[in-house]
Amino acid sequence: MYTSLDRIDIVTKKAETGRFRYLLTDHRTAAEIESEPELSVLFALTRVSAARAMGERDGGADVTYVCRSIPPDFLCEAVSSAGGTVTVDVGTPVPARAARGVGDIADEALRGLARRVAEREGGGLDRALLERLEDATLKTPPSQEDDEPVYWSRTLELAAVCGELLRAKTGGRWTEAKDANGLFPFAFTAGDGTFHVADKARRFMDHGDSQRPAHLLLMADDLGRADDGPLMVNLKPGDFARDHGVCRDLLEGAKDAGMPLVFLGRDQPNSFAYLPAGSENVDGSFQEALRNLARLELEAVPHEIGGINVFVVSGHFYASEKILDETFMMGLQRMLGAELLAAAVPYKGVLLVTQQVVPPGIASFVAAATVLHDNTGGAPPLSPVVFLVKDGKVVGHIATDAKTPEAAKKAPERKRGFWSRLFRSDH
Repeated sequence: MYTSLDRIDIVTKKAETGRFRYLLTDHRTAAEIESEPELSVLFALTRVSAARAMGERDGGADVTYVCRSIPPDFLCEAVSSAGGTVTVDVGTPVPARAARGVGDIADEALRGLARRVAEREGGGLDRALLERLEDATLKTPPSQEDDEPVYWSRTLELAAVCGELLRAKTGGRWTEAKDANGLFPFAFTAGDGTFHVADKARRFMDHGDSQRPAHLLLMADDLGRADDGPLMVNLKPGDFARDHGVCRDLLEGAKDAGMPLVFLGRDQPNSFAYLPAGSENVDGSFQEALRNLARLELEAVPHEIGGINVFVVSGHFYASEKILDETFMMGLQRMLGAELLAAAVPYKGVLLVTQQVVPPGIASFVAAATVLHDNTGGAPPLSPVVFLVKDGKVVGHIATDAKTPEAAKKAPERKRGFWSRLFRSDH
């Protein structure tokens, strides 16, 4: 199916070389492709790029885009630019077209798609249009499983319109995405800021109001203010690209793949500005950031999760980071009368703490952290790892394959307006 952006239709393997071949099928006629040129281009760029990324993880793969007849030149160019080959049926190759870069092709297609949406909706290409699309999506959200073409079309329509508003505000443009964490191979770039608009739109489709693409327009107001704002620490998942800026492991020397990273940067009104690698006095800056973190007065609220008592810190962008606040963690340890605490940061904006550090309680806590990491409700995931905290400091972690008790599968209920600030993983 030509709209299956995150799946591969057919996988084969060459017996003589062991190299994979991924087949992506498109059963439309050339006329049908011509009828929606922008979406056809964006779908093809995404499908081929995602398949190539998967192939790299599998040791290399050839990606073939299979059409029922010779497709329009613009589709051939998109497939070639993303690193694929076009064939008619499985065996007749179509000569590669001279290809522009992914960024240039995406910029043209997304601009055209935004204009097409504005014409269809009968209004200007403005914020009101974006908000109408968001509201209509929230009212009747299309399901990827039940209506895949509508789901992905609306995702890219939202991204296209938001991108044009960012263009008007910042003078930026769509470029090839350098960060492999998202599905889409294009991102909006302005100055030193990168906005993963399409991935944000997809999260909005899946998780609703807290992930509105319009929030990115606020982030654009922070561009050019890299030296403003107090220094803070910001947790990111372990596979987040370290070249974003100065960072450290949360637990030095730990080899667990799920171990989060601690980035250093400046807290700005609507975004987090990473401190560039090579900055001076990094140790002093980290200490200043931790002092600023300690000034945040956040409450640890008791819950019952998996049959054990757990204190939950939430409702703030830096709630997870309080695991690094030694005074705060020491205060919890004293309040609970414990020699050792277990803590988890399954997703951005939440910290879980318990004094249950021995079986069977710890197994339930580990399982609950895993469940919450896998089901974040739209928040950026951080880590399923459970940490051990003594005298306010993270001193170790628990490596276990404990099965999930049924009671632990019930996550703490989230309140409306749970997030008091934007999740800023897009910047």
